[in-house]
Amino acid sequence: MACREPLLPQLIDDIEWVSRHRAATHPRVSAAADWVLATRDRGRARAGTDRDGLPVVELADRLGRIPIFEFVSVDELFRVIESGQEVRYAAGQAVGVEGATEAVELLIDGTVRQVVGLDEQRDLPAPGVLGLEEVLQGAPTLHPSLAREPCVCFRIRADDFMAMVADDIRLAQGLFRLLLGSADGRRNGGPAHLPAVGLPSSDLQPFDKAMLVRQHPLLSRAAVGDLLALVGAARELSLWEGETLFRDDDAASLCLVLDGIVQLEADGDGPLVVGPGGMLLVAETLAGALAGCNGTAVRACRVLRAERDDVFTVLSERTTLLQDLFSGIFAAEVSAAAAKTAGAAGESAGATGA
Repeated sequence: MACREPLLPQLIDDIEWVSRHRAATHPRVSAAADWVLATRDRGRARAGTDRDGLPVVELADRLGRIPIFEFVSVDELFRVIESGQEVRYAAGQAVGVEGATEAVELLIDGTVRQVVGLDEQRDLPAPGVLGLEEVLQGAPTLHPSLAREPCVCFRIRADDFMAMVADDIRLAQGLFRLLLGSADGRRNGGPAHLPAVGLPSSDLQPFDKAMLVRQHPLLSRAAVGDLLALVGAARELSLWEGETLFRDDDAASLCLVLDGIVQLEADGDGPLVVGPGGMLLVAETLAGALAGCNGTAVRACRVLRAERDDVFTVLSERTTLLQDLFSGIFAAEVSAAAAKTAGAAGESAGATGA
């Protein structure tokens, strides 16, 4: 942004001309020019924010530094700005409404103190996000947040935010990538999930396939109707022994093994054999990542495959499925943390007993 760099003298006249003559035809550009001129002698980008709102160009720049918008285009950032409003909080003022799910607060200036437990607090400096987990799950805010100093947030109502996520594949993938932690999906059990139940002996009906998809932890909270829509967007493939299902540098697609055996191989890892009912590349597909491994039929098999674009088409039409997926991610994180704590306690008890 021009306001952060020393202005070249030859640009001043042009910026002043834009400020005077473009207000009617290009109000965003004119507002940005006004703000640059107002701050040029103050030497810092925060000048003028105590009383006046930031121009949309500066808002877009600041929002673009928040991780959830890393993969969003500039045009989409302007759309985000049109869907929300800038809000200022005095030091000590509550940010958001405890016990409600009202909005996502995008912190663009200042620091907020969050109460995350009975005796635990943490400070969140800008740029940051408040209320994201609650809005993504449709859950109420349980922990209060207070402005440690005068803060500026950009607030987007919960319904508007979820509509944006459903309509913008890049924003949705950015959120999944951020929450899943790593594109290779290892935080969520690796690229394959094996079923806890056997397959019916008769031909699988759409409902049977939906119930197999539901075995995956990230999809375990999804409604039957939503899963049937996801299954309906997939197509069935037949592979001969030795035929390749996907390569490591292919775009990931959600796969369900219906019959036969698929072997997964990745650099540095031993082969993983996946039989009927196994789900492949769920996290990778949601995160917009590459497959990250080679999948080969070691026995003639049938696979139900939903391409990434088809998966996100279903998600764009079913906000409830989006929220159930995000809930599955957060639940998996809680389960993993609990298992880690239990494991550490067991090791400590074992060491004490020894």
